Amino acid sequence: QTKRNYRRHLDHLRDALGDLPGPALEDRRVRQEFYRWRDGFAATPAAADQAWGTLRMLLGWAFDRGSISINHATRGGTLYTSNRADIVWEEQAVAAFLAEAPLSLRQALMLALCTGQRQGDILALAWGHYDGEWLRFRQQKTGTLMELPVHQELKAMLDGMEKTATVILTTETGRPWRGGHFRSKW
Repeated sequence: QTKRNYRRHLDHLRDALGDLPGPALEDRRVRQEFYRWRDGFAATPAAADQAWGTLRMLLGWAFDRGSISINHATRGGTLYTSNRADIVWEEQAVAAFLAEAPLSLRQALMLALCTGQRQGDILALAWGHYDGEWLRFRQQKTGTLMELPVHQELKAMLDGMEKTATVILTTETGRPWRGGHFRSKW
C-alpha cells in the first residue's frame, strides 16, 4: 500500500509541478507553491501529510545527489492530528471482554495489554520469544529489539497455554491467525 501511495503522490506532483523549471526549485518562493499543492489535499489531512512527505523525500534525494542546493520541502508541518482517547478501553470494558470473549481473543487482549505492541507483532510472537520470564523479539515495523519482562498475570496465562503452533496466539482450532487480522464472530 505504501508503494501505491508514493506512486499516487508522485503522479500528483508531476501533474501539479511537473512544468516547474529546475532553477525554480532553488527559489524560496517555490515553498508557497508546495504549500498550495499540499493544501489541495486538506480535506484529507493524513493524505496531505503523506503528499508533503513524498515531496520532501523526492527533494531530499535530489539534494543528496547535488541536483539542488536546498530542499524547500523540509519542516512543512502537519495537517493531520489524532486523538485516540475515545477508543481507549476502560477497566470495565476490559473486564466485560475478558468475561465473555472466546479464549483465543482473551489471550490476544492480555498480550496486547501487557506488552503494548502492535497487532502484527502480537500475532507474530512465537514460543521461542518467551523464556518464562521475558519476551524477546524484534518489532516488524521498526526492527527494534524488544525485551519485555513478563507481567505475573501474563506469565500465568502463557504458562497455562497449550503449545499447538510455533506462534503463541492461535485460533480456537489451534491454528495461527491468518491474514494479520483477528477474525471472530464475537
